[in-house]
Amino acid sequence: MPFQSDGKHWVPPTDEEVEANRARVEDIKEEDYALLPDDLAEKIAQTIEPTSLVADFQALQKAGPVDIVIPIHNGMHIVQDCLNTLVERTKYPLNLILVDDASDEYTSNWLNKWADIAPSDATITLITNKKNRGFAGTCNRGAQHGTSPFVCFLNSDVIVTEGWLTKMVRACLSDDRNAIVNPATNNTAMVGVPMRNGMSYLDMNSMLERRKPQYPVIMPTGFCFFVRRKVLEQVGMFDEAFVSYGEESDLWMRALKCIDPDTGFLIQFSNEFMNVFI
Repeated sequence: MPFQSDGKHWVPPTDEEVEANRARVEDIKEEDYALLPDDLAEKIAQTIEPTSLVADFQALQKAGPVDIVIPIHNGMHIVQDCLNTLVERTKYPLNLILVDDASDEYTSNWLNKWADIAPSDATITLITNKKNRGFAGTCNRGAQHGTSPFVCFLNSDVIVTEGWLTKMVRACLSDDRNAIVNPATNNTAMVGVPMRNGMSYLDMNSMLERRKPQYPVIMPTGFCFFVRRKVLEQVGMFDEAFVSYGEESDLWMRALKCIDPDTGFLIQFSNEFMNVFI
């Protein structure tokens, strides 16, 4: 069984259930994971040009850091796990920009202390909104405080897996036209991958890394929205007229309207890892 909620608490699977499911997963044939018809999967595969590990490594060395912008409004029970796993599991160079969107005093005090003592080599910037600006306005303010060639807008209820950011940068660099990268997750409308019975989110990440399922290009969602900064400079930031939801879809559609269909940007969906909401 996966994690289940009784409305008040999350109940994890037992050790026996996890072990039983892991044994079952190992017996599943690779074709059982096919998420697309063979003909469509073949067409998608033909558009992907393989690169060597050496070329990938050289490209990563030259790519530059990522500005990670995290909008925060209260929710300390999830923010702590988000930030602590982020610094623990991120090895790629980053600038961490936390934007406190007029949280309560307890949250604001905790963020100030955490920013000072966080065990990370990253530059950590804490910005505080005096008035609540909402998701779009808070993300925009954070992005404007960075200068890195890439920006990743990350929800404060996301738990990342080991090496997550390196994989996203690698996906973006796999084609010069790639502009936006979106990872898989277990709980979002467009790129949701349901948790399999008895598997933790780390198990799901491991399975996706081994199986590497392919997906068609679809509209990205904002829970973990990785974008080249030059795209934001070209089409603008999130539209703050959106009070809640739809900001990332609007930005994506504006990007599509502003590019040359022959030489312009692509949207890259990275399926090699799993981020998970709590």
